[in-house]
Amino acid sequence: MAEAPLLPTWAPPWATQLAELCFSGTTSVFLLHGNTNDLMPRGESPDEGYGTIADMLAEQLFGKWDLVLHYDLGRGLRAFAGRNEKRLQKMIVLANEKIADLSTVKNDPGVVLQLIDRFVRANIIAAGEKSLSFAVIIDQASFLFPSGEPGRTSFAAAAMLVTLLNWAKSPHVKKMPMAFVVMDERRSDLSERLVGSPHVASIEVPLPTVEERERFIRSTVGTRDLPAFSDFDAPTLAAYLSLRFSSAVPPSVIRTVLAGEGFSQRDLDLVTAEASPTGSAPLGAGAPVGSVSFAQQISQDTLPCPASDPTPCELDTQVEPDIAANPVSPDNIVGVFQQ
Repeated sequence: MAEAPLLPTWAPPWATQLAELCFSGTTSVFLLHGNTNDLMPRGESPDEGYGTIADMLAEQLFGKWDLVLHYDLGRGLRAFAGRNEKRLQKMIVLANEKIADLSTVKNDPGVVLQLIDRFVRANIIAAGEKSLSFAVIIDQASFLFPSGEPGRTSFAAAAMLVTLLNWAKSPHVKKMPMAFVVMDERRSDLSERLVGSPHVASIEVPLPTVEERERFIRSTVGTRDLPAFSDFDAPTLAAYLSLRFSSAVPPSVIRTVLAGEGFSQRDLDLVTAEASPTGSAPLGAGAPVGSVSFAQQISQDTLPCPASDPTPCELDTQVEPDIAANPVSPDNIVGVFQQ
């Protein structure tokens, strides 16, 4: 097994946990869930900016590995090296040689996983000096491995899940520098077979702390004077957003609620942009409210369970920000800000 990389001091605790498990040979399949669409710092200094979780994995955890691939249904299978263009070119050549010309691979999950599985088996056979250190990052994984019994959906869905679980339990894969990271915000949206497998390490990516939010605000503001376009300083904004809203509340709902409370236009622009350092595009001045037509602050225990929800339902008795949605009509979202 390859030697574990020494992660920088600014790396989040969940990344350290992933690294320890990966390089201990305990498992080779990792499920990241929670705040997976967030942006992560690229370095110790805010001046180095922010990148995606996939960027951090490719640059830090798998920064010295031979080949890193990234896959989602939107962009297909591609070599992935973060910001390192020179390393990316080497990966593309290596992938074309060992797997296939990625630019011509059909964006079909079944085809993609078959190609990867064929390479995994070849890499095991070539164990030793000819084997490659290899990682695959699968984003928005619930679209590939959705909740529900795969055998009741389609043969292709079942085959893909079985392929991933085979990698997870293989003792040959575990002892080699090969890793498979699947990411999705909602753990409950993923297959129960995947989530419940003892061979899959489930790691939650938590929401940013007040200090992390403040750092992001300062990084975004840069050298500009914050009071010049906001009534609040960075610590106040970060603390307020952390206490008031959860990450599940859409920015459009946040904007509607704060506008009703008398927030100025410049603060609405800044607050909704910094509600959470995610990769979503911020709402600028005059941004449409989207599908939100009404938002109201209500107290706890007044939101009835939807009659259309077939699952057991209990009223929320916790005093915390929450979000409610009609399971039959996901567009029918109610922002709940409890007191």
